[in-house]
Amino acid sequence: NGDLKYPFPQEGKDYYGNLNGQPTGTTNKTLWKNYINWVRTNSTVNNYGYRKKYGYRTLMGYLIGQRKKNNQSEDLWRAPIYPFHAMKEGVTLFTDFLDGLQFGDYVGLVTYDDSSRVESVLNEDGVAETVDLGNELITNRYTDIDAIQRHKQASHYAPYTGMGYGIRDAKDLLQSHGRAGARPTMLVMTDGNANRSPSGWSLPGSWNWDEITDTDGDGLANYSTTDPHKQYAFWQAVEAANLGYTVHTMTVGAGADRDLMQAIAKACNGISIDAPGGATIEDMRSQLLVAFGKIAANVPPAKLLADPESDY
Repeated sequence: NGDLKYPFPQEGKDYYGNLNGQPTGTTNKTLWKNYINWVRTNSTVNNYGYRKKYGYRTLMGYLIGQRKKNNQSEDLWRAPIYPFHAMKEGVTLFTDFLDGLQFGDYVGLVTYDDSSRVESVLNEDGVAETVDLGNELITNRYTDIDAIQRHKQASHYAPYTGMGYGIRDAKDLLQSHGRAGARPTMLVMTDGNANRSPSGWSLPGSWNWDEITDTDGDGLANYSTTDPHKQYAFWQAVEAANLGYTVHTMTVGAGADRDLMQAIAKACNGISIDAPGGATIEDMRSQLLVAFGKIAANVPPAKLLADPESDY
């Protein structure tokens, strides 16, 4: 019938984690042809001496470079693709830290790209672990939060960094599901290279960089940007801080915008953590644990919600 002997090895999943089904017919041929053409023509492949060499190494390079969304390739969550993998390891270390701390802290998870969403479910074809947080979107089920994020891959939904969207949703999550008396805190993990924001959005007229990022008291801004995507992220973070939320940042990757991440943390009464490019989370384990300890120590005391002198 003209079908190729072998199906292309990645079929992708839909938004709900269901496998799309092995490609057949013309679709299968096109997938293989695109991989073959990439190996033949990609300049980086040629520079490394792999032109017209077909196998696991070039196939992985093709999937990571050309088909890394989850609806294209379902298994790349297993691959340590940096800097995203460093961020995943950071979340694992952070949830382990909270578990060991036993302070009764609760945590939620928001992911972002060209949009954002609160993550609460893991129920995917081919994955043994399952999680459903139900309405417990902020929870002390650290292992479940970690399991959800470990099964995400670089560009899982889309290859963008809508940092402001994520901060907005995290702020909304804290408002809607935060525990009474708790002191809400946000930890933003990314490379800081925000590249998405609402169309036509601009900073409000009252925005004043000199007031918001003057960290040395000379009346002048120590940070500012004209990039609308980074402006949107900064504005959302300051909006969270204005609600009394503390915003910490953790920066990953060699090409990260560390200036932005540090400025956000300073403006929002937070701590800035840096995981430089080339360093693994395991390499930095002791430093990160110290930083997480500082974050824990930086949490203000709980609010008193009831008058102890009153009768119940």
